[in-house]
Amino acid sequence: METLRVVSMGAGVLPGTRATSLVIDAAAVAADDEVPYMRGCFDHFIGSRDSESLYMVAPQGGGTGPELAVFFVRL
Repeated sequence: METLRVVSMGAGVLPGTRATSLVIDAAAVAADDEVPYMRGCFDHFIGSRDSESLYMVAPQGGGTGPELAVFFVRL
């Protein structure tokens, strides 16, 4: 988490730390060892008991709308 301390907003993948000696399985192991992340200021809204959404907003408050919207709907 110390790596993300300087990031105020964004998304990406942190590289894995495991080393492997097998070249064939190296790509599969490296992909499993990576950690995806999303960091930012989020507004959380609950639409009903079956739906909620997260809106990533700019830290400066740009006023142009959300940078990213994630919707969760229970079917």
